Amino acid sequence: MDAHDEHKGGLIDISIIEESNQKAPHNGVDAPEFLTVQLPADWKISEDDPVVVFEWFSTQVGVFIANLPLMAGGQHRPGWVQVNALGAIDSPEAFQRMVVDEFAGFGGGSSGFVAIGPNNQAQFANIMFAISSFQTSGWVQAVAVANNVQSPLCRIYYITSTGDRSRALPVNLHAPPNGMIQLFQ
Repeated sequence: MDAHDEHKGGLIDISIIEESNQKAPHNGVDAPEFLTVQLPADWKISEDDPVVVFEWFSTQVGVFIANLPLMAGGQHRPGWVQVNALGAIDSPEAFQRMVVDEFAGFGGGSSGFVAIGPNNQAQFANIMFAISSFQTSGWVQAVAVANNVQSPLCRIYYITSTGDRSRALPVNLHAPPNGMIQLFQ
């Protein structure tokens, strides 16, 4: 498939490409060789219009959302992090959807809680900046410390083409400053 061909929609397998060309452990387990995601039929994916893909670690997300105070780290919970009447998020998937929906506002749109795209280069950069800003915010870091989150909530990849076996490359976000927990990898 040419880099500018139109994606037909539906399920696609994305092969995970590690920098070392080997499966590398992360989040305490080996990296998967493939992720399967569903993308809208009208998404045109290319090197100029990449898609951001989230590999969520639901157990870690569950640990993170176990206790979400209104105030933490001297900051209020972001308004887009919606909680129920008991002050909780109903499930890890609900949090994942909120995060992807928020970051999709900087890009081309979302597909469930696993993909944002297609994004032009400026949108891609804005999404990465938004993710980095969110993970280093005082509220997020204070919640991670209070809930004893020890490893990332997700790993982020990008894809630039589709086909029988699309390649997903890790974004490799910079680690946050010393003393902060890396929640998005």
